[in-house]
Amino acid sequence: METTLTHGVRRRPGASTLSLIAAVVIVLGMLLPSAGVAQAATSYTVSGTVTAKASATAAAVPLANVFVELLPQTPSNGTRYYASTNAAGQYSITAPGIGDYKVWFSCGDEACRAKYSDIYYGNSVSNMYGGIIKVTAAQPAARANAELGAYATLKGRTTNAAGTPVGSIGVVAQGAGGTSVSAISDTNGYFTLAKVVPGLSQVVARDSTLQSRFVTQYWSGTTGTDTASNVTIAPGASLTNVNFKLNQATSIAAKATDAAGKALPHIGYTVLTLNPTTGKWEQPQVMGRALETDASGMAYFTPEAGKSVKFAFIDNIYEQGAATPSDRYATRWYNNASTEASATILKLTQGQRVSFTMALPSAGKSLTPAYSTTTGTGKVGTNLSINPGAWGPAPVAYSYQWQRNGVAIAGATAASYLLAAADLGTLVNAKITVAKTGYATAVVPSDPYTVTVGTLSAPAPAITGTKKVGSTLTAVPGTWGPAPVTLKYQWYSSGTAIAGATASSYTLVTLDKGKSLTVKVTGSKTGYTTAAKTSAAYGAIL
Repeated sequence: METTLTHGVRRRPGASTLSLIAAVVIVLGMLLPSAGVAQAATSYTVSGTVTAKASATAAAVPLANVFVELLPQTPSNGTRYYASTNAAGQYSITAPGIGDYKVWFSCGDEACRAKYSDIYYGNSVSNMYGGIIKVTAAQPAARANAELGAYATLKGRTTNAAGTPVGSIGVVAQGAGGTSVSAISDTNGYFTLAKVVPGLSQVVARDSTLQSRFVTQYWSGTTGTDTASNVTIAPGASLTNVNFKLNQATSIAAKATDAAGKALPHIGYTVLTLNPTTGKWEQPQVMGRALETDASGMAYFTPEAGKSVKFAFIDNIYEQGAATPSDRYATRWYNNASTEASATILKLTQGQRVSFTMALPSAGKSLTPAYSTTTGTGKVGTNLSINPGAWGPAPVAYSYQWQRNGVAIAGATAASYLLAAADLGTLVNAKITVAKTGYATAVVPSDPYTVTVGTLSAPAPAITGTKKVGSTLTAVPGTWGPAPVTLKYQWYSSGTAIAGATASSYTLVTLDKGKSLTVKVTGSKTGYTTAAKTSAAYGAIL
């Protein structure tokens, strides 16, 4: 067949027609799906419109230049997905794929930020409470709109129940999304809360002096109330009637002085409350601060009205590294009693304030404290051990009394203590007493441990006996501890439990022939986790 050369390319006659057909096939191949050929990836987006309201009655208007960020709720590679709203308040963000997302909206300029708070989708100012947007195969284009509300301003006054202005009252607006705006009322009782995020909020007024002067109040929307309540703050609201008439707290105000009348700061104190059910005097449950006198020697406490209480100054604050006082003072119970048994019982009525001063006699020179350390796992059956540290001046004598939930454990007076089943679930610690002639005796607590279940020592059992039908096999459990441990047995024939075979020995029967025997030993003891161990296979049985 004759061939010709055209532009340096050798081709057969009719090749132009074949090329055209091939080109059509290629184009069709690009347009039509075909098995084994990857399709174009689906595009996933989150888009929406951001608006703002200057007040509760104002119309929502589009907000431009708002920064919007898409936050994947599964671990990502660190890539950020964000956009800014246009003049119509619209945005669109390409999502990395199917999944759950939160969306954060933040003003892009100072003028906007001065008026509106950042929020998450779902109108929450906290990521924790933000709503979830789901991007799915069925809904690859999700919508997340947001409406920013203008900050509110709250103004008011704090007075006592008679209407006399009182200052130093902390007023805080706590938003449901985690925001908090606070102020302290001035000497005339006035305060202003600026830039309060609109929405559900709790507006609280409490005494900021730690002097137990007044009962905490909550604004109901019209007045202050002693009962916790929430209010809804409208966007852009300017409220001037957020007033509180505070009721006097039921309280004790006690002052510690030396014999010459000098105020004693950093003196510990306690208030015992009678439990009418148990008849026991219980220690106060105070979190977050030590019970000690302030710089003016004052101690403040708010007992429950109608309850019987005993008050005492106890000079038991020892802090390593802090300036150690030269002298220590003896314990005194109200009213100047030297022992708890002789203390005068107080029972306050609602709103009553009892004030008194007690002069504490000297107890001697002060020891120099040291940190104590307690080692141990806190598990039943293990030891807790105390290193009291190096108190001074040396030499000093140490003694110990271990306690369970604050009650002395009989006979537990060594530096270490073996945790018993009775301790499970309780708080165990020790009182460390440090003594030296000529010095005030120090009594300090060690760190408490919450006692957890112990672990049994559980060896794997063995089997002895002749591997023949009619013979008796015996389980050898090994030494479980700490003794005594209750042991139970279950025999198995080739992995299947043998009904009724729950003794420490087992007589082989015809059905066991050709099989392997095992025995499982289960140990139990009060205060310990039950353990089970299985022997190695024993067989085959003849």
